Amino acid sequence: MLSGIILFPSGSYLPYIDTIPEHCYIKTKFMASDEKSPHKALFFVLFLFQGLFGCQRGRNYLNDISSRIIEDLEPVLKTMGIALVEANAAIVKQVYNIRLVIFKDEGVSLSVCEDVHRIVRPRLDLIVESRDMSLEITSPGIDRRIKGTREYAIFSGKYVKILVEDQNEWISGKIVESDGKTLILNVNEENKSFSLDSIRKGKLDYTMEAR
Repeated sequence: MLSGIILFPSGSYLPYIDTIPEHCYIKTKFMASDEKSPHKALFFVLFLFQGLFGCQRGRNYLNDISSRIIEDLEPVLKTMGIALVEANAAIVKQVYNIRLVIFKDEGVSLSVCEDVHRIVRPRLDLIVESRDMSLEITSPGIDRRIKGTREYAIFSGKYVKILVEDQNEWISGKIVESDGKTLILNVNEENKSFSLDSIRKGKLDYTMEAR
């Protein structure tokens, strides 16, 4: 939490509060003194913008690492019959925390996670270029929230629930296919087409798998 008081020459003040995400490079607290100096106000504003700019640069850097991880590991895991659903990178206490979400039609067992860890760890060392790295490998979970349009193709053959624009009720169906622009669901034995741009929310629906 970054907070402070912006002072004006007249002596009036305006409370300022802004939330800084945990993974940003700055996380500090600043409180201006009661000196009614415009220079204090200017310093605080510059300090604030510098912090927010650094925060955005940190976000972009971690997003770039995540994208590089997906680009590098996706074809490797595909040869093992495994889909890379998601890759996240974060820096906590100068340690790179890498989290991979993987999917396999037959299920993600402990041995599968161990095999993936053995295969990808050397490649991640080259991407991250840091000895201080922790790696977590996990399955999507039975009720995963869909976070990107590419996931509809990954989960082809699985049941999902989607919420589309101008509708308030969830639509449940089995994914027939997705080409990156359109999603085809089998809903009550009938194939229906949805534009991916029109889907507001989506999540896996394993309650239908047992039926």
